[in-house]
Amino acid sequence: MSSRRRPIKSAHVPVNPCYAEHWYGAHTVAGAINHAFQAALDRAIRYGGRYGEVTIVMPHHWEQCSASLKAFLNDRLQTLVRFANGAGRTYNCVIHVCDARRTSVYVEMCQSAFHKNEFAQDVFEIPTHWDDAEDDYTWAQLCEDGCVGPTSSTHIWPPPEYKRRAELEKMRNARTARFDPFARYYAAANRN
Repeated sequence: MSSRRRPIKSAHVPVNPCYAEHWYGAHTVAGAINHAFQAALDRAIRYGGRYGEVTIVMPHHWEQCSASLKAFLNDRLQTLVRFANGAGRTYNCVIHVCDARRTSVYVEMCQSAFHKNEFAQDVFEIPTHWDDAEDDYTWAQLCEDGCVGPTSSTHIWPPPEYKRRAELEKMRNARTARFDPFARYYAAANRN
């Protein structure tokens, strides 16, 4: 196993199965992030309905994130603001989404690494980097690992999107290996 101490490059990266259950059953970084935003909004709606006004405290800016992940997070943030405003009108409350506490009742979102520790009650963690000793998980491994798939008879495993990403990953790796025989050496040297 190698040590991963780096930012996540993209939201469309598979998550190691050891994290899937703890991180809302997500198979991808995007799924874990979406579930974190949804859980924070659900808690804010519950508090807003009870107290009339609540704040979702967001990070001031996205630290040590790739441009791709920042774009994804900003899109999720805009979606959260839109849904919070709609939920406020529906449930007759005010839900603020900002980087500072505006009310005494609040839920907080913060950046974190993937982990298996318990989550704090009103703190929702957004996975933005790796800090573990796990190997990188590939789309092909995710597709082959049938134990992480859905158990319903109406769902198929792996989903077509995952199959396509596994094919693209395989082609990219073959192209890199063909043009640069030392690509693996350089990639391993740059990881540390």
